[in-house]
Amino acid sequence: DGKPRVNIGGGGGSGGRVAVYYQNITGFDLTKISAFGGTGNGGQANGGAGTVYLQGPAREAGELIVDNNNLAVGSLTTPITNPASGSIALTHLRLRRQAHVRLDSLLTLTGTLELNSNAAFVSTQRTVAETIGVTNNSLITHLPTTATASFKVDISAGNLTVDATSKIDVSGRGFLGGRQPENPFVGRGMTFGLQAGSSRGGGGGYGGLGVGVSKP
Repeated sequence: DGKPRVNIGGGGGSGGRVAVYYQNITGFDLTKISAFGGTGNGGQANGGAGTVYLQGPAREAGELIVDNNNLAVGSLTTPITNPASGSIALTHLRLRRQAHVRLDSLLTLTGTLELNSNAAFVSTQRTVAETIGVTNNSLITHLPTTATASFKVDISAGNLTVDATSKIDVSGRGFLGGRQPENPFVGRGMTFGLQAGSSRGGGGGYGGLGVGVSKP
């Protein structure tokens, strides 16, 4: 009909879920198993990584791998939870190459929590591991505080390593300041217990009160 066509593209699909249970894995290359997110088209966002679960004699409680093949994604794009029991027990959890995971269950690892190559880990519950390694521009953080809920990084490890390129960082995710959206205290910064802390126009506080602004 002679009308111009505009291709607006589409977002990438997510990775799927793969589970492999084995007794003898000799001759099989486990690195050939993947659940990468799909590439977005026309400038749209890429899909989040799926999960690969491996369980066998060397991984008695199971190993969960989340790997997005270096496709850049937004935060929290691979949610993981166990609604049946509220807890997850594994041998290892490995987050690699732009895996951005949100975990909403207590996590207990007899082995390693590995974050590598721009991986990000956010948990609303406690994480206990023998070893935690955060390397190659990876991040552990928590959800931003809202008017009704606060969060924290709650990790316990026998050995914790954070390399020079990586961080555990909760900057800007604390109690709401006086003029932040959702703050119900008419300009007062919020503090512990989700209560009003600073005077009008002040920032959020925790160890101390946020500083208020004097009005003429």
